[in-house]
Amino acid sequence: MYHVGNFANQKMIYLQCKHAEVKLLRKVFRTGNSVVVSLPREALEYLNIHEGAEIEVNLDRENRQLIIKPVEIPSAISGVDEKFAHQVAEFIEQYRPALEALAR
Repeated sequence: MYHVGNFANQKMIYLQCKHAEVKLLRKVFRTGNSVVVSLPREALEYLNIHEGAEIEVNLDRENRQLIIKPVEIPSAISGVDEKFAHQVAEFIEQYRPALEALAR
């Protein structure tokens, strides 16, 4: 689980794993009409988050933190063969840009 917060009036990301904690300063910057925080490659790899992946962002008002975590995809959907579901997920991942272009 990764936390983004304001610690001692410094904008930073607080990275917390179940086994260890790592604190890294990250800059908040504007790109287009959005405000963005880049995440370190090691954190993305550890959480298996990649470009286009869905994440959950929760606001912890009490501790003034954002909590970022990957969306857990159910391993099996009722009535769907798990091997088939895995093949479909791989297909979607491989051809995501083409599928998104076709959806426009």
